[in-house]
Amino acid sequence: MGMDRIADRAIIDGKRFAAGLLDDITARVKKLEEETGQVPGLAVVLVGEDPASRVYSGRSIARPLPPASLHSNTSFRQKPRRKN
Repeated sequence: MGMDRIADRAIIDGKRFAAGLLDDITARVKKLEEETGQVPGLAVVLVGEDPASRVYSGRSIARPLPPASLHSNTSFRQKPRRKN
């Protein structure tokens, strides 16, 4: 790739892109709720006792997701024990 191709590149404004994406998701969620009465959501099922997974899911995934109005839920399950 030569230097002449660099001018074709663009810097993406991540915050602006994320805001537009969230606006789009919010509109779709609202439309779905109006048409069906159902609200989509995000569910996380953690199997085992990994503390890092609990922290990650608690901070990143399983929190309320406004303004998109998605609901979230986390379920913790113990690993099944192996039978010898």
